Amino acid sequence: MMKGYLDFQHNVKVSQRRVGQALHKVAPHYQTRRQTDTARLLNPIPYRADYFGHKLHIDQNEKLVMYGATHVIGIDGHSRFIVACKTMPIKNNKIIYEHIYCEAIKSHGLFDQIRVDHGKEFYLMLGMQEQLANYRQNQSMLCHRQTQSKKNLPIERFWKEVNTRVNYPIKTALVHLDNSNVINLDDELHKYCISWLTCIVSSYGIKICTGSWNKHPIADRGIPEILKNRTTRTIFLSPLLIPSPDEAVEIYETTFNGRLTEESPFGLDPLKSNQLLTDTRQQNFDANFDISGIFGGLVNAQYADFENALVYYITETQRLSAFV
Repeated sequence: MMKGYLDFQHNVKVSQRRVGQALHKVAPHYQTRRQTDTARLLNPIPYRADYFGHKLHIDQNEKLVMYGATHVIGIDGHSRFIVACKTMPIKNNKIIYEHIYCEAIKSHGLFDQIRVDHGKEFYLMLGMQEQLANYRQNQSMLCHRQTQSKKNLPIERFWKEVNTRVNYPIKTALVHLDNSNVINLDDELHKYCISWLTCIVSSYGIKICTGSWNKHPIADRGIPEILKNRTTRTIFLSPLLIPSPDEAVEIYETTFNGRLTEESPFGLDPLKSNQLLTDTRQQNFDANFDISGIFGGLVNAQYADFENALVYYITETQRLSAFV
């Protein structure tokens, strides 16, 4: 992952051996911790994906769900290339359809099969996959399958990286604030502010994780980005064939006679109805804090910047709410 990070973030090409030697000198504690982490996800069930576009696995990560952040990503089963990712306060059919499914097929083409668990948040996406099924390159297989979450194996290895590098550092800071009674999850304003900052910071971290993952070498497989470019067999569709989120909801409810849960907020933003105050809050926050610096502190077990930023955002929201 460090090799992929250097390539993605800094355009630095370096061998794995040199990266390992450098990590041993610069951060021996982290290297020891990685070497002693023996947790491995074994795959006792034969799995096969023959090319990029054969199977698209989509899954959610809810390690930060109690703080208003859920991650959803899509990963190609053959190359392990991550095609789309989105962090949202509460998982929702329209958001997942727009930012995962539509983003994946617009950028990379229509996949032959979508693999998900039995969550209801995927229904809209699966319905639209059925609508577009006749445009697929491979018509001989089901256009989608729902299995147990633990069988969504190609995605699990990436979640381990996200948990270690993004979720757990953020959660450590939030738990400390919660235990110190600095934040109150029973307060709707606090909940909104916690969710906002958690989503922003974790999105930044996952973007780095995703770019690093797509450029890192996987043993006995290769580099996801290179495998994708070498084996892609997806079909690109005209944008006119891809329904907008609102059109997709209408098609789903009329064609499939389904009903989708309306999007619900996490907490309450008292400034939501006043764009001027919302812009002022954002400008004041940006003038005092830098997301990259906050995330850099978190991954190095330095939580002060994140905690100060959250307290500031809550206080600023409370102050400006008096003018609503």
